[in-house]
Amino acid sequence: VTAVNSNDTIPPPEVADLLAQVEKHLAANQPMKALAAIEGSPVRSPWVDNARGVCLLRIGRTAAAVRELRRLVFDPTGFAVQANAHPVH
Repeated sequence: VTAVNSNDTIPPPEVADLLAQVEKHLAANQPMKALAAIEGSPVRSPWVDNARGVCLLRIGRTAAAVRELRRLVFDPTGFAVQANAHPVH
């Protein structure tokens, strides 16, 4: 994970460790193992939720992935972008 220039773009160490495991599994084309690592971990954060969405996409669970990723971006009402959602540069 690379930082842009804000502390909120750098995950805490426990999140970074989990994301490294997930990345290793995804690089080996093992999305089910990556998802299992996420589901078996007590670590919760937007980074982990995003990784869960990626894993769901990779295993073909598109609807579940969209629900997961939408929750990260949109306000619960569905009509506004969350204030803490960072745009992609």
